[in-house]
Amino acid sequence: MHIFCRKMGNQLLFLLLATAALVTASVYDDFPQWDPIHWLVPSTETIELSCYHPSYYPFNDLSKGHNIQWILPKPTSYRHLKPGESNEGWKVLNDTKYTLKIDKSIMNVPDAVNGMYVCAVLAPISDKSEIYSWYYLRWGVGLYTNVPAMNEGTIAQKYYMSFTYSWVSTLVAIVIFVLFAITVHFRYKGGPVLEVDEEAGSELSFTSKKSDKKGIDFDSGML
Repeated sequence: MHIFCRKMGNQLLFLLLATAALVTASVYDDFPQWDPIHWLVPSTETIELSCYHPSYYPFNDLSKGHNIQWILPKPTSYRHLKPGESNEGWKVLNDTKYTLKIDKSIMNVPDAVNGMYVCAVLAPISDKSEIYSWYYLRWGVGLYTNVPAMNEGTIAQKYYMSFTYSWVSTLVAIVIFVLFAITVHFRYKGGPVLEVDEEAGSELSFTSKKSDKKGIDFDSGML
């Protein structure tokens, strides 16, 4: 039992140290293989979405686009807007990036802005090609708000609550284990001694009764 308790204690200690290492580890937000421009955007009072992206064709050279349209989310029945057009709180600017500007203050249903936005560009598949294709650049507004990765700040700030829950769960597990180990220890240590005392007492009582019985028989024989 002592060996089992010692092994469990070592495992819990290792788990606690591993959790502490995860919390205090230096984590970098930027990874070269990932797109530095996040496609998920918080749903604020005023939102601006760009049709420009430096890493993808033809969004890095919109001058090659022959037809550019913004497709609004499902709550708007996938309404299409071209550069210079506006509808309620949505407006597509006629600038070099064909920015879609969203203003909740002039909308009848502000929650309708949440969803997937798509900038569609019709452009040739290459510089010298006469074949055209549609290209899509997607933005998600107000999506996955319950995911820690959507929180603002560093990795430690984003996952602060998750780390806190891990610490609390680990401490509760340690307390339960300690109470269990103490209970088992005292029960294991004191139980057999108590049983021996009871057995010794019962044997002594049996011997005493047997002696009394012999004495009575002896006395009756004398009589």
